[in-house]
Amino acid sequence: MNPTGKVMLNYGAMSGLCSFVFFLMLQGMGWNALGQASLLGSWIPVVFICLATGKLRDHFLGGFITYGQAFRLGFLTACSGAFLFALILYIYGTAVNHELIEVYKSDVLEDLEKTKSILNDTIYEASMESLDKTTMFTIASSAFFSKTFGGLLVSLITAGFYRRTPMIQDQE
Repeated sequence: MNPTGKVMLNYGAMSGLCSFVFFLMLQGMGWNALGQASLLGSWIPVVFICLATGKLRDHFLGGFITYGQAFRLGFLTACSGAFLFALILYIYGTAVNHELIEVYKSDVLEDLEKTKSILNDTIYEASMESLDKTTMFTIASSAFFSKTFGGLLVSLITAGFYRRTPMIQDQE
């Protein structure tokens, strides 16, 4: 396997596992780990994207990396981490903690009730129907897409910071 693939998979796996451990910590403290408290762990993929990009640049590419290489590595690291997190979350929600989906639904229902006065009836009814159809798969896929989108944004930014091209020296 090429160095980019190795670095991407290794740091993506660490990102996904650390994100899930953080999820378990939030849940253990009694917080809704699938709700607003999950934003507290948004720094985890950022750290691993930065570590992966620095590792590839400094150890495999001779200290130089283009913007495209850095972006691709960061995005694929985020995708692999998001996939592993979503997979473990799905397994955890279906095999270990069956009440996770009910806790999620009750928290969303509570939030919907708070905003009922500002929503029109059509939007409220559509939200309620969507909530009734929520499964562990939809929760896990939602987590995957939100982490992937966040990884896209982070990768666009970090690629600019980590980009380093060799200086062309004038020969006389």
